[in-house]
Amino acid sequence: MEDSPLTTVADHVGGGGRAIPRDLTPEAAAHLTAAGGYPCISVLMPTTPAARMAIADRERLEGLLLDAERRLDDQPLGDREGLMYELRRQARMAQDSSTQNALALFVSHSVSRAWTLPVAVHQKVVVESTFATRDLLRALHRTPPHLVLRVDEFGARVYWVAARVTLLDTIECLPVGSARLVASPNLERPYPGSGLGLGAESEADDRSDLLARIDPWMAGLRAERPAPLVLAGDAVLVNELRRSARWLHRLAGAVVGPTANKPDQLFTATALCLEDYLHRRGQQTLETLREAGRCQAG
Repeated sequence: MEDSPLTTVADHVGGGGRAIPRDLTPEAAAHLTAAGGYPCISVLMPTTPAARMAIADRERLEGLLLDAERRLDDQPLGDREGLMYELRRQARMAQDSSTQNALALFVSHSVSRAWTLPVAVHQKVVVESTFATRDLLRALHRTPPHLVLRVDEFGARVYWVAARVTLLDTIECLPVGSARLVASPNLERPYPGSGLGLGAESEADDRSDLLARIDPWMAGLRAERPAPLVLAGDAVLVNELRRSARWLHRLAGAVVGPTANKPDQLFTATALCLEDYLHRRGQQTLETLREAGRCQAG
C-alpha cells in the first residue's frame, strides 16, 4: 500500500496486519483538538464489537464516506482527491480491524488519525474548520480501573474497581494494649469523643497504629497496581493519610461523610472522582500543549 504523506498514528500490529489503534490518550486527543484549518473531516459511527468489522458496519461506513465526498464538492479537485484518498485508506484499515462500540476517523491536510472507541456515538460526518472531538473526550472520561482505600475506626479495606468491585485485602484496627471490642450489629457503637468506650488518648493511639500499618501495606500494593486511587471513609483518617502518606501518586480524590458508609453510593461517588480527575488531567495536557505552542511561536 502506498504511504500517505500525512501525519498518522503509529500502526498497531494485530491479527497479522495493521489495525486501527485503541489506545486513545489525553495527549492525542488534545493534539487533535488543537489542530485546525478547513477542511477538517470527522467521521463517527457506532460499530458492533467483533474481531473484524461486520458487513452491516462496512456498508454504513461506505455511505458515510460518500457523504463526506459530497461535502467536499466545493474543494479544488486535487485537494478533494487527496483528502478522500486518505479517508478511504483509514476506512480500509478499519474494515480489516477489530471493532469496539464506535469508530472515529479524522482527516485534514495535515492530520490523519483513527481510533476504535469503547463508547457509543451518534453517526455523523462533520466537515468544518476544527475536528468533532467531543466523543473522544467522552471516551477518555470513562472510568478506568482504580483502587479505593476505605478507612474507619474499625480498620481499612482496599478495593479494585474495574468491571466489578473486588475486595483485595483488609487491615483490622486493634487497640493498643487491649483486646478488640466488637459491637453487636444490633447495637449502636460508640462514636469518637462520645465519652463511651475508649478515651480520646486511646483513640488517637489506635489511629496512629492503624495508619502505621496501612503505610507499608499500601506502598507495596501501589507498586503492584499504579492505578488511580480514591480515599474514602472517616474524614479524620482520610485527612491524616493525605498529609502523611507517600504513596498518593495519581490520587483522584476522596469520598467522606454518609456516602462513604453506603456501598451502593460509595462506588458511584468514586467513579465521579475519576471522571473529574481525568478531566483535570486533560485540561492540564491542553494547557501544556498551548504553552509549548506559544514557546515555539516566540
